[in-house]
Amino acid sequence: MYGCELWNNCAASDVARLDSAHRFCIKHMQSLHKSISTDYCMCVSNASPIETYMDCSKLKFIGQLCILSPKYLVKDVFHNRLLRYMNLENQRVGFMADVYRLLGKYGLLQFLNEYIETGLFPTKFTWKMIIDTTVNLQAKLDVAQRHLRSDQYNLLENVIKPDNGSPLWDIARANPNLLTACPFSQKCSLCNLILDNITVHLMCFCTTNDAQRNRLWERVFNRIGIFRFTEFMSMSALGQTVSLLKLSSENENGRFSNFSITMAAVQLLKVKVY
Repeated sequence: MYGCELWNNCAASDVARLDSAHRFCIKHMQSLHKSISTDYCMCVSNASPIETYMDCSKLKFIGQLCILSPKYLVKDVFHNRLLRYMNLENQRVGFMADVYRLLGKYGLLQFLNEYIETGLFPTKFTWKMIIDTTVNLQAKLDVAQRHLRSDQYNLLENVIKPDNGSPLWDIARANPNLLTACPFSQKCSLCNLILDNITVHLMCFCTTNDAQRNRLWERVFNRIGIFRFTEFMSMSALGQTVSLLKLSSENENGRFSNFSITMAAVQLLKVKVY
């Protein structure tokens, strides 16, 4: 992405190819399967869409030009192009056209207008904060809200924190023994059944890990009490699995809130699959 500040003639297909590579890298660095939602992968890693990254870089470059000392030649070139654009030479492509498009897109055009009228522009730090709040943060919130709205069972409430990396990564760094690869499979290596959902099968049905499942149920019972456990057992298998995963992922200050349940669930799912 070096030099993307000056990319002003990128076609939509070019941005799409960059975005595809960006999504691949985000999934690969987290060892997540390619079929997992891109929105989810971006939320848990606190990443922004590639177009947002490009826009932020361009806006920061605009700020650097505006606060640059007049003794530099590049400042004269910037002023010259700005004046030409303002004097009815409204090019549809080029650097200044890109400047006005971006500032208008994010509602920041008033800062350039004030610079033209008074020569004043926010400091480098202030401009960076404005960009982070107006552009970067908003893009991350949009992605997170879009993904959370699609979460039918509210399973991700303990996993996704908008504008912050997933707390599960903090826990993983503090407990490297939990960093076990979770390969994607539709066949259980314990009973050799072909399945639609390996997680539900291991949590609720596989007969070869009954002892580990009983240990998990016992810990859940001790944690939530008889009344909630009765409601829990009346749920569907998918509902039980979702509730178990939510209990297992509850966390606070980098620690699992129900660690005994978390460990029992990890042991139940920690099988060789292929």
